[in-house]
Amino acid sequence: MNLEQLRRGLDFPAEHIPYRTSGAGLADLIAGRVQMTMDAASVTLPHIQRGTLRGLAWNGPARNPSIPDVPTLAEAAPGLALMNAWQGIYGPAGLPAELMARIAQDVGAILAQPGFAGRMPGGAEPYLLGPAEMAAQLRDDHARLGRLVADIGLERN
Repeated sequence: MNLEQLRRGLDFPAEHIPYRTSGAGLADLIAGRVQMTMDAASVTLPHIQRGTLRGLAWNGPARNPSIPDVPTLAEAAPGLALMNAWQGIYGPAGLPAELMARIAQDVGAILAQPGFAGRMPGGAEPYLLGPAEMAAQLRDDHARLGRLVADIGLERN
């Protein structure tokens, strides 16, 4: 989805080539059978660091210290906002507000521990949203991606 948003935002021709796995797409990229991809840092970062791939832009709020010469997307294409993959912690519907607040507080304390970010895999960065902010993020992502899905005519199988 991000690559389609990038293609539309920068107005360049590209053909979507679907892959079942990141590994299959990565193999074709390294072999030169495709010219570009967008994938998780855990997949691409080791290859960028080794020089088998060239990082064109980092889709994060700041440059990744592991690849400081790769600009952020905001630097490379000002005004173009793509989504970042993120993880959330979920509970059952009806979870008491005080328990939800306690979980958010405890997770925030863990993320704030010195050195925690350095233990995250492949360039992942801790990013804490409270319950209300996460709900707003979900609504925004769903609306934005829903429009793109409709625009390009994707359907569920």
